Parts: sequence; C-alpha cells; structure tokens
Amino acid sequence: HLAGGRAALAALDQTLAEFNGDPDRVYLTGYSAGGNGTLFLASRHPDRFAALLVICPFVGEFRGTTSGVIYPSLAMPGDADAYASVARRIAHIPTWLFHGDADSVVSVDESRKLAAALKAAGADVQYTELPGVNHDAWTPAYARPDVLEWLLRQSR
Repeated sequence: HLAGGRAALAALDQTLAEFNGDPDRVYLTGYSAGGNGTLFLASRHPDRFAALLVICPFVGEFRGTTSGVIYPSLAMPGDADAYASVARRIAHIPTWLFHGDADSVVSVDESRKLAAALKAAGADVQYTELPGVNHDAWTPAYARPDVLEWLLRQSR
C-alpha cells in the first residue's frame, strides 16, 4: 500500500501540474481491491480528495479469493476497529458506497459496516446496496448518470 500510494500521489501531482487540474476537485474511486486502495489512500491523505466513490470495498483483513494475497486491515496503528478508524479519518470527505447484496467475493457486510461507521462519525455518506448483484457492482454503479452528477457537485 505505501509504495503504491506514493506512486499514485506522485502521478496525481504530475497530472494536476501538466494539465492545470483543480486540486479542489480531485475524486478518488475504485472497486474491490481498488476500493480497498481508495480507502487506504484517502484515510492516509484525507486532505487530498473532494469525494470518494467506493464500490464493493473491504476494510478488514482480507484474503484474495483467486490470488490468495492477504490484504491487511486498514486500521491505523493502535486502532482495534478498522471501520471506525477509517471513518474517523475520511468523515469530512463526501463518500458514496456501492455493493451488491449477492457479492460472493467481498461480503456486503464490509460496506454495511463502513457505512454505519461513517454515519456514526457524522460523515456525508450515501450507501447503495444493489439487490441481486454479485461482485460486478461497478458496472451498474458507474452506469448511473447521478453518480457523475454527484461527483461533479463535490469540491474541497
């Protein structure tokens, strides 16, 4: 996570400079392991992002179902509750979570727990659970016109 995060932020900074991007309108999105990476990066650099769009993420320790890769918990050192730990750090960033309730790869409980932790932290969070949708929740999520409209309304 650390080296990848540094590389992603360096690429972001280069892109913002090269294309005269607006640093107050940087949106971060990802799905599955990318959703985990989105939450990692946002929780470690919460001042960088105007909004988060996170699809079928996981927060607690997770073993990849096909790769066998073990992803560590996103809790900050010393925090026992990974969901509360992440929520406290990103509560000021508008966040929209999507998850299919039939996800056989990443349990829908991951998003349910994160949404509850974000609400408890006072965050501006939306959670959309997609009935009958398995792990490919990104196709219906990214196809929604209101997702892009919502993102474009966000600014730091």
